[in-house]
Amino acid sequence: MLSKSVIRLAPALALLSVLGMSNVAFANNQAKLNLAKKAVLAGEVSPYATPSLKKALQQADAISSRMAKTVKYQYHGCEFAEHFYLGWGNDSSEADIKRTWKASVTKSGMVRATFNNIGSANLVEFDMVCKGNSCQISDVRSGYSDNPKVFPKRTSGMSLKQEAQLMISKNSCSWE
Repeated sequence: MLSKSVIRLAPALALLSVLGMSNVAFANNQAKLNLAKKAVLAGEVSPYATPSLKKALQQADAISSRMAKTVKYQYHGCEFAEHFYLGWGNDSSEADIKRTWKASVTKSGMVRATFNNIGSANLVEFDMVCKGNSCQISDVRSGYSDNPKVFPKRTSGMSLKQEAQLMISKNSCSWE
């Protein structure tokens, strides 16, 4: 049987437990937001990817490089580039991205970022896996609008991981 003092402490212990979990969630959210911005500004996912995503990206890149050596795909390969999923084009501006960057963590834990980049409005969504304050990117989805004042409501097409996996399964460009 529990003593009266233990029973009186139970609500306080429950509150401390919830507050502790809130601090962990806040720390995870901040780590996610920091990592999303870091990846977008770097224009690459691989250094921040989970091992499975990193492996898929390496395999897809090897396929694209191999295809670039053929006459049909000479010079451009499959045009599989991580930076396209991060809202980067050929004439991107880090200053535009930094100036217009807005990001939040959704209820499901996904990071949703919007920013302008050389005349377009971009939406990038990140799925992440975190342990403590350390996070890795497990997938990326993107969408854009040619009107810099109108951000897309949702992403379009395949995710980065889906496209890489499709290339691997076909051992060729995903759009063939």
